[in-house]
Amino acid sequence: MIIGNRRSNVYPLEQRLKFTPSDVDILCMDAETYTITTIEDEFSCERNVAELLPVLFGKGYTVYGVEHKPNQLVPYHVHPSQEIAIVLRGKMRYIIEEEIVDIGEGEVIHILASAVHATVSIADTGDSHLLITFV
Repeated sequence: MIIGNRRSNVYPLEQRLKFTPSDVDILCMDAETYTITTIEDEFSCERNVAELLPVLFGKGYTVYGVEHKPNQLVPYHVHPSQEIAIVLRGKMRYIIEEEIVDIGEGEVIHILASAVHATVSIADTGDSHLLITFV
């Protein structure tokens, strides 16, 4: 997280915002902005849409099916709620708060609300297929 810079012509963050050093330490604490699991571990079913959708609907999720062509970019954005992306086929690269994370078939990524992120399909061949929901 970038909360300011310290170029010579800029006062340190704690002076500009009148924070104490301990306040700045609290602001700079790294929060976990994402987690990765597998479909099997998270939903106790196979990477099969026919099995997976009833589990997701049973949790009350609204589910979106998404196809990404190779190298298709979704620019930086945020959501007001947590995003869950499930990779059914292909491979995706997420850039979450400046960290690069690759996930592939059968993996699930949870991205916390308000985490700045972008994504691109990095599948070797064909489109990447995902299910996406927001909780």
